[in-house]
Amino acid sequence: MKPVIGVLCSAEFIDIPGWGSLSHQAVFERYLLAASSCCDALPLLIGATGDLIRDAHLERMFERLDGIILPGAASNVDVALYGGTQPQAGSVDRTRDGIAMRIVREAVMSGRPVLGICRGMQEINVALGGTLYAALHAETGRFDHRANRMVPFEDRYRDAHAVELVRGGWLDEAARRLPSRGEPFRVNSLHGQGIATLADGLAADAYADDGTIEAISHADAPVFGVQWHPEWHVSENPLNGMVWARFRRACAAFLARRQAVTRPLEPTL
Repeated sequence: MKPVIGVLCSAEFIDIPGWGSLSHQAVFERYLLAASSCCDALPLLIGATGDLIRDAHLERMFERLDGIILPGAASNVDVALYGGTQPQAGSVDRTRDGIAMRIVREAVMSGRPVLGICRGMQEINVALGGTLYAALHAETGRFDHRANRMVPFEDRYRDAHAVELVRGGWLDEAARRLPSRGEPFRVNSLHGQGIATLADGLAADAYADDGTIEAISHADAPVFGVQWHPEWHVSENPLNGMVWARFRRACAAFLARRQAVTRPLEPTL
């Protein structure tokens, strides 16, 4: 049996000719392809419907999931969720914010794997009590981590800057097992927000040269995130491969535990 991985959607308004601007649930297809090809899993969409999904319904959905991806998105996390003092930068998606916060907290309690990518990593931090820079490029000493929109779309996901792995962190330990470590590691960069204060229970696993946190993990649960987009150029970038390998193992292990609990006992003679 393959693991089932939930992928959180975003609520987006899409203009339909003749119908106007209508609310849709959307997710970039590449995340679904990564769940399937990199994790050998079945992706299942989770609607960003905020409080329309009651806790009881969310629990029933979680019972069928062996892992969750919180993907990147065009919107930013609402500054009100972490008491930010900077003006809101870019668009917000409060319906996604609401369910993402609940997903992260449930995952920490249940031990269900979560991989946060870009916005998703920021959601993990905020859900557990951390804060963000609403406009990272406006902070003294930080460079602009946003995408270069002057280049073709796919080129925006090419490596943009180096990252330093924290010694003893999970990325560092995984890199030590590579045939050739090949430092410095480089990643793509397409984000406007960044972690300011790291939440209790989280550790930083990688930093950019300007001190921006690029990867995090939870001390007691298989919940982790990266600020870059590992769903691109997986075979070319060893860090991307390590991210998906860890998430795949975590989801497979959770499925095995779930099956062990639900498997009926053999009758005794």
